[in-house]
Amino acid sequence: MDQNREWMYRRLDGKYLNKVFIEKVGEFISFTCRQEEFQRCQKLKCPCVKCRSKPYSDVDTIKLHLYQRGFQPNYYRWIHHGEPFPDEEGACASSSNVEVVVNPMREMVMDAYTPITSLLLQEATLNTTHEPIPEAKRFLHLL
Repeated sequence: MDQNREWMYRRLDGKYLNKVFIEKVGEFISFTCRQEEFQRCQKLKCPCVKCRSKPYSDVDTIKLHLYQRGFQPNYYRWIHHGEPFPDEEGACASSSNVEVVVNPMREMVMDAYTPITSLLLQEATLNTTHEPIPEAKRFLHLL
């Protein structure tokens, strides 16, 4: 992936989306979709100005957010989208014969967090409301 990330903050060309921005967003999405985390849960953290890499979303939603809002400020190193932290780069290049676990603590947290996030997303998309039981209804009515 191109290390010059200035395109990330040149979203508009006048009133319209910059063609380079659209092309590079596509490359960004392709890069992130090749990462192990995406392969597991089929969702990505949204790096737009509003979401700031917090919620997980599908690829089309992330593209839309980036086109509408742009990237969060100073997100030149894509640490939430598969790029290693600066201190991890040297460890990976030390030997090609040794399998190096990039960051076991991060992997452990993501393994625990991803199913919970998936459940919350699934629950939010169902948008079902449950009628309270009669006892709870009476109590709520008294309030």
